[in-house]
Amino acid sequence: MRIVVDMQELRLKIAALLKQSLERNHMPRRKKQAEKPPKVRQQRIQAQRPKLDARPDTIDFRDQMYIATLTEVPVEKTLDDYTKAEVPILNQGTAGACAGFGLATVANYLLRKRKVRPDTTGVSPWMLYTMAQQSDPHDESAAYGTAANPDVGASCRSAMKGWNQNGVCQENYYSESGARKPANEVVVDARLRPLGAYFRVNHKDLVAMHTAIEEVGILYVSALIHEGWFQTGTDGKIPRVDGVSGGHAFAIVGYDRAGFWLQNSWGTGWGNSDKHLLRRRSIQGIWMFNRQGMLSLNLPHTSSVSVTTVC
Repeated sequence: MRIVVDMQELRLKIAALLKQSLERNHMPRRKKQAEKPPKVRQQRIQAQRPKLDARPDTIDFRDQMYIATLTEVPVEKTLDDYTKAEVPILNQGTAGACAGFGLATVANYLLRKRKVRPDTTGVSPWMLYTMAQQSDPHDESAAYGTAANPDVGASCRSAMKGWNQNGVCQENYYSESGARKPANEVVVDARLRPLGAYFRVNHKDLVAMHTAIEEVGILYVSALIHEGWFQTGTDGKIPRVDGVSGGHAFAIVGYDRAGFWLQNSWGTGWGNSDKHLLRRRSIQGIWMFNRQGMLSLNLPHTSSVSVTTVC
């Protein structure tokens, strides 16, 4: 069978096919969109946004300043040692009770690390917060208070004073609504967890801060925080955002070359399992406790730090 081929038409078809092939191969490829970090956790934090009402510590010249000892201090204090204590991550919800919840985190750690009769029973953050509110002056001159709304949270110092004078009961003995056991049982149980010596630490003295963390393992902190705290990712970093959103209290549990690691009280849905990296420039003051006690820190409200111990 004889086939007649039009060479001109064949050339045109081959040229068209080549052109299509070239266009297909040289067509700019669509860039793969970078995966966006999951927003579920942060949306949950935004929906249950806590009230930021931690108050600055009042000045009291009776507070003793912490003096760094000659102990060896590591360049970094990672989270490895802290996580071994298995301190529970608390959740204050939308309540402005961070002064009590931050101190409860510190107390839970110190009681677990206590050499004599370690105690793994969680303490009541609501008892600590209630005692702090009763100690703080609720008047028009308060940092965030007004005459119409005197209930403006509490300071770290008042929370520690309440613990120092009364002890703290276990978590299921005292809730947000008040005592869940008879008063005498609450008092007796609280006396089992007294607070010993505590010291104020100079927040501008990095050596003192690192030494205090090495000695005790944890710091109690209050600070003025910004919107970056509500935009954190799972990498454990708080992005810097201008402005101030309010006062907040929490615990510092370690440090590295970039800043301080903290444990918050906003539940496990906040960032890296409720632990984040805090830049030092945010810190204003600190409280510290001895080896058998606990540490506490104040940020933008104050200009000092303090240390305490648990008996």
